[in-house]
Amino acid sequence: MQQSQRKTRSAFTLIELLVVIAIIAILVALLLPAVQQAREAARRAQCKNQLKQLTLALHNYESTHNCFPMSRITITNPPSVNSWSAMILPFIEQAPLYDAWDFSKSWNHEPNLTLATNDIPVWLCPSAPTSSAPPADWRHDTARDPSGSKYLFWPAIPNGGLGGSDYGTTNEVRRSFYEGNGLALPSGILRGMPGAMARDSITRIRDITDGLSNTMMVSETSGRPARIIGNKQQHPTEPYVKDGWGWADIDSVSRSINGSSPDGVNTNSTSSSSPYATTVHGGCGVNCTNNSELFSWHAGGVQSSMADGSVRFISENISAAILAGLVTRAGGEVVGDF
Repeated sequence: MQQSQRKTRSAFTLIELLVVIAIIAILVALLLPAVQQAREAARRAQCKNQLKQLTLALHNYESTHNCFPMSRITITNPPSVNSWSAMILPFIEQAPLYDAWDFSKSWNHEPNLTLATNDIPVWLCPSAPTSSAPPADWRHDTARDPSGSKYLFWPAIPNGGLGGSDYGTTNEVRRSFYEGNGLALPSGILRGMPGAMARDSITRIRDITDGLSNTMMVSETSGRPARIIGNKQQHPTEPYVKDGWGWADIDSVSRSINGSSPDGVNTNSTSSSSPYATTVHGGCGVNCTNNSELFSWHAGGVQSSMADGSVRFISENISAAILAGLVTRAGGEVVGDF
């Protein structure tokens, strides 16, 4: 009688297991950056689409009213101040918010302040982290409470915070940006050169003489209320901005290019009264700080819509002269390729 032969199968040795684990780890390490890049590409595409939506809303407003909205609307009787973001609510599918808004009151007075706590997805870049709430002693330097007697402090904001915003218009290029970059001051400049949408002044399409495709409309100004500097960290001594955040805030969605030091710690300023004295720390205008300048969480630059509705990527290495030319609506600059 023949005996059947049995084949014995040996298990993996410890060394073989370690080799397999090492190979898997290497594959994961190789694939992870590709996965992260794919996710960021999707987020960047969504961000681009949202900028297009906001710019389309501005053009729909222009078609209805024969002008673009003012970046900031100040009314003296009764006194109130609101932003363009509230004016375009019907054109971004937020008609109920618009109908409830009281334009005879400022954005930070009721009922508007409570309405301003609503998050509107089109205002939020998916690449931007969710900002933490400021501490109780945070204050808004340019917004007073309904009594008008003191600054608006964080505890006064209903529901714990304002609806966020990662986008805004750049309403002018300040003198300090020109001086910080050694650029000649444009003829006729006072405090700054106006952009596509200026404060308390309407803009018609015919006013954008630099060309719609050469003039920035809505760009990324991300990360508020945290004050972020060039290394994508909060400012070491002033971790929160004091001049605006949120989609309804007049100072958050309407910014000026001032310039800053390369590390973003110190920002330039231009006096609001004649003779418009300047304080200059540097000439950076992109991705050094979100205090007033263009800022995003995308690598290498920011996205901005142009007045013709297209969206362009603005490199953080763009020349100061070209950046200033892209912001102004009637500066007569030749911007060329960027």
